[in-house]
Amino acid sequence: MKLTALMSLLGLLLWTPWLQAQQMSSTQAESVDPEAIIKFRIQRFEEVEKTFKALRFEVVVNRSQDRYASYKMANTLADQVQPLLEAFRLRTDQQRFAGKTRARSEIWVHRDEFEEQMIDFIVRTERIAELLRAGNMSEAANLINVTAKGCKRCHRMFRSRW
Repeated sequence: MKLTALMSLLGLLLWTPWLQAQQMSSTQAESVDPEAIIKFRIQRFEEVEKTFKALRFEVVVNRSQDRYASYKMANTLADQVQPLLEAFRLRTDQQRFAGKTRARSEIWVHRDEFEEQMIDFIVRTERIAELLRAGNMSEAANLINVTAKGCKRCHRMFRSRW
């Protein structure tokens, strides 16, 4: 069962298997190795990027009518993005971890704006999956393009190019 963006805000924390694949509170998260958090984020964003590009190619470029395969891919994407907001709770920016992360300090300085953009991303991925499940390929394609623009906007503000 997917976590909703609201649950994410309430402090649930999901990590990868090497972080024991357990839900942790914010207090517990601060005891986790910051470099493990950075590693998790990098790996998860690579997975999200790969899935999102494949989904966009199928639904937007190829105009696939295979709603089941597209829905399955979109659902995977929606699941992949769930823990991302919480993965930025602990401050692990370039100033503190130079060369290990692309996260800019603006994430923590402008936390409300960052959270708003991440929640929008999480909600949009869930909505894309819902649209595809219902067979609304055209509306899903439009939302995928809107989401891609949101990714670019967020990356410009909160991610360094190295």
